[in-house]
Amino acid sequence: MLNSEEKSVSIIVPIYNAEKYLDKCLSSIINQTYQNIEVLLIEDGSTDNSLDICVEWEKKDSRIKIWHQENRGVSSARNKGIEMSNGKYLLFVDADDYVDKTYVQSLYEKMDMADIVICGYSRVAEIQKQILIGEEGFLSREDLFYHVVCTNVIHGSACNKMFRKNIIEDRNIKFYENIAVGEDMVFVIEYLQYCRSYYYLNKAIYFYRRNEQSVMNHTYSSKKFNQKNISNLTCISKLENITKMENKIVQKYIKYRSVRSSIRLMLQMIIGNYADNIIFKKIKMNCKKNYLSYVTVKAGTIFERIVGFLLCISPNLVYRAGKFIINQRKFPLKKYIE
Repeated sequence: MLNSEEKSVSIIVPIYNAEKYLDKCLSSIINQTYQNIEVLLIEDGSTDNSLDICVEWEKKDSRIKIWHQENRGVSSARNKGIEMSNGKYLLFVDADDYVDKTYVQSLYEKMDMADIVICGYSRVAEIQKQILIGEEGFLSREDLFYHVVCTNVIHGSACNKMFRKNIIEDRNIKFYENIAVGEDMVFVIEYLQYCRSYYYLNKAIYFYRRNEQSVMNHTYSSKKFNQKNISNLTCISKLENITKMENKIVQKYIKYRSVRSSIRLMLQMIIGNYADNIIFKKIKMNCKKNYLSYVTVKAGTIFERIVGFLLCISPNLVYRAGKFIINQRKFPLKKYIE
């Protein structure tokens, strides 16, 4: 049980078809060096044995609580977790990921100094890759937004960050359930609007694994285009609206993200064999409006810059060229959308 006399942390775990990884995830959470936690498992209508595994873990540890719902997506699951949480601070962990035993304590110890604390992370694959900035300490607002919006260093994910629940509650911040791609980014950016200080912990203590069946990736497949990916356009619109009062540097980073997201949406459509002239027009509008800002940001690849430029002229041309490239197996487009 939580000790009400101490500061406490709620860890929210959305779960969808994660039976292969769930034991490792939950084991890493309950064996934290900081023990004053509650673990909220939001089971999102899995079709495998995930719910049964959750029930077994609930029997083992009184800090674990389960909520089951019909499949409604990761945003709904996380919002349910926020609603049911009791901790002063919130953490989000995906069910196919896991964390270092010092994860909670390392972030918690810095929360007295900042409104959000962020750590580095590792991509779990055949060759593990650590993603770090290189320096620990407080970040300027411009550096923070650059690494959240433009690079994969801090990333827009909610999972390597500790949040203050009172900010989320007082400002009624939620994950948008109508956005299936980029919902993390919108949540994080909206939260940052009410933060005064930001601390970066230069430790790769969150371990990220890509699982195509997870609650995070259930709406995305590089092999078959899922129309929910079109919500990426809604994500762009939300980001622009949320940050309209930010300084010019931050707004430039948002414009970069708009073009980058448009490029990736087009590549997803090419790979998924999905053409839609209405979406093409929206992609062209985003790119024409923001491309000059996009090319001034030191991020992205030469290939992406070329694609972005061509999208300002003719998305239909880019689509047809992309289909030719795939058919001829001339260029691996998939790596640019992962």
